[in-house]
Amino acid sequence: MIFAVALGVTLYGMWGYHRDRLVEITAQEAMQAGLSIETGLRSAMLRNDRSSLQATIDELIRVTKLTRINVVDIHGRVALSSDPAMRGKILDRETDKTCVTCHQHGGTKPSRTSILFENQKAPFWRNIIKVENRPACYGCHPPTQKICGILIVDASLAETYSILHTAGMRLLFTGLVAFLVVALVVSRVISRFVLTPLEVLRGGFARVGKGDFDYWVNIRGCGELAEMGDSFNIMSRAIGRYITEIGRKTREFENLYTIVQRMSETIELKKVMEVAVNILHEVVQAQCVLLVMNHERDSSRFEMTWRLDSDRRCYWADYSLADHDDELPHGSICKADLIKWQNEPMNGPAFENNGCRAMLPLQVKDMRFGMICIVKEGRQRFTLADQNLFPALAQHIAISLANARLYNQAITDELTTLYTKRYFFTKAQDLIDEYRQEGGRGFCLMMVDLDHFKDVNDSYGHPVGDQVLTLVGELIWIVLRRGDMPCRYGGEEFAILLPDVDIESVQSVAQRLLKYVAGFAFTVAGLPSFHKTLSIGLAAFPDHATNVEELVAAADAALYEAKHRGRNRVCIYNRKECEEAPQEGATP
Repeated sequence: MIFAVALGVTLYGMWGYHRDRLVEITAQEAMQAGLSIETGLRSAMLRNDRSSLQATIDELIRVTKLTRINVVDIHGRVALSSDPAMRGKILDRETDKTCVTCHQHGGTKPSRTSILFENQKAPFWRNIIKVENRPACYGCHPPTQKICGILIVDASLAETYSILHTAGMRLLFTGLVAFLVVALVVSRVISRFVLTPLEVLRGGFARVGKGDFDYWVNIRGCGELAEMGDSFNIMSRAIGRYITEIGRKTREFENLYTIVQRMSETIELKKVMEVAVNILHEVVQAQCVLLVMNHERDSSRFEMTWRLDSDRRCYWADYSLADHDDELPHGSICKADLIKWQNEPMNGPAFENNGCRAMLPLQVKDMRFGMICIVKEGRQRFTLADQNLFPALAQHIAISLANARLYNQAITDELTTLYTKRYFFTKAQDLIDEYRQEGGRGFCLMMVDLDHFKDVNDSYGHPVGDQVLTLVGELIWIVLRRGDMPCRYGGEEFAILLPDVDIESVQSVAQRLLKYVAGFAFTVAGLPSFHKTLSIGLAAFPDHATNVEELVAAADAALYEAKHRGRNRVCIYNRKECEEAPQEGATP
């Protein structure tokens, strides 16, 4: 539109210039013709040859572009004219339309001597030439008279206007063609170098808006739009990197939040270890995750729990560096790794086997608890996100394990490492509440008493008795299942909670414990080895009781029944017959 307006204004200016120039040329020609006529008139008038003068006027009309010539005397009468109708006509300069234009005020000189008359039929240019009274004319005109008359010469502008019209039409046609050609060229240029790049950029923004930050816009050429394309590509990749980094940070925070949330759901050490292994396995998607914790009292002993990619269960094992066998319960680490961890404290995660295995130390300030070994499947390596996440994961797990170990110390008996009596009543009530809310098979209670323990204290002293109780605690841990809760009820009496099991299954566990202790040779403080036996009473909830107190009373009654029947026995509450366990050299 701007180009069309500019082109139209230019063409109109050209047309207007040529129009004014042609009119000016016509006016000059008319003036020159008028002056020639005035000279010829003066000569004819001096000869007083009116017919010759009229013939001259007619000849000028024929050979020139003049349309009309009038000779008017001082009284306003047309003396001579190329138009016979005008001859003898009186022109009143105050009323005649062709005179009023110049004679605007009476008694004053005319304002101009030439004028353009716009006539729809035949526009013309009129020149007014005064015929001055000169001495040669004094024979007919008195000297006081300034002019002898006026010569009115009209030149037609019809041909000039026709030329202007033709020129205007040609200019219009030329301008229209030029406009269309230029508009087409400009449109192609704009489409090629402006609209197409902008469309490419718009498509790029749409793709980036949908999350495709790797989309590449290709704008050919040079200039600002090509620079914008390059800037867009740089910007989209920068945004992609930022989004990826934000996503990675978000996933790290989510993983950390999940770890903190899930590990805060329990405070028991073994459950914390199991939760830690499961979380690491889910987050890292490893082939194996192995958690190793050192023993609180024996630095050469370690407790291990691990999970494999092919199995959803966690496995447990104990290992001692004193064993001559270098093969550990799981092949993710070796004996040398444990010795190295003891002698060379790790300050951070260590990556081995070309980045396929990671060793994470678990420590809080100066307290070291153990380490975590994570192995990727095949030749896969840990990603940068995994490597950045490991320190925070190890720190959270170490803190949870530290808290769990402190809690474990509070709920365990220092001598036997079994749970305390208070913990026993708490867990028993929890199992009852769980049964009432969710149902299930219930649970069983095993009351265990070390037979003739007073003889040990009386014969060898209380320190030896304490060592015997410690060994009995370890034997109980060995025989029981993972998840069973052995507690030191008091003195040489123990209470063991066995969840989600029936009385028949518990009876087989009790028989196995009875046999294991009876066959164990106690060697303490350099004394000759000796054997001890157990008496065990069993009771089940809800079969034999409705609350904790009733359950303890029932199991205790069964224990006394076993004592009454000669010890080294297992008795079930309210059962008339008790099965006798194999003696294997033990003395009732």
